[in-house]
Amino acid sequence: MNDFGLSIVVAMTGWWFFTGLILWLVHWPRSRHLGVFAVTSLLSLVTFASVPSVGAWTGGMASVTAFCQALILWGWLEMAYLMGFMTGPEGRPCELNAGLLIRAKSGLKACLYNELGTVGIGVSLITLLWGAANPTAVWAFCALWFMRWSAKLNLVLGYVTTIVVGCPSTWRMLIVTSLEDA
Repeated sequence: MNDFGLSIVVAMTGWWFFTGLILWLVHWPRSRHLGVFAVTSLLSLVTFASVPSVGAWTGGMASVTAFCQALILWGWLEMAYLMGFMTGPEGRPCELNAGLLIRAKSGLKACLYNELGTVGIGVSLITLLWGAANPTAVWAFCALWFMRWSAKLNLVLGYVTTIVVGCPSTWRMLIVTSLEDA
């Protein structure tokens, strides 16, 4: 397979694979979350440290590697949030039948620290890769960020109860109706 074909395959399957892996790990017993998160934190630090050198590479494999870097950094942020290590100042469920502004405010309070971490990593990637030959990690990270905001907008607008049954208990603050009602 050539570099272009590999880039397409990684872009089409990488996000789904990492999402599935993270959701699987989030459903592990909470007693194992700290160990898993420590290992992924170490992997993320090594990944982040390698961003400038991969940013200097060119070619298809450079894009694949940078895309994987973005996935690893993004996965760490998602795991931090879903496992409850980096959430926000409020962790209680939103009021039932709350209005749009209350849902938006409650949603921001539920994930504020994670959003600040996302902004921090995003700005750092932009700074590290400004003018680099291979800015793929920035573009991939920003695309993942946009997709996440799209999903959060659906939550704020009230589209929340489609897959409640499989959600871990750490997601309670995102669900308008209780998990027992699902």
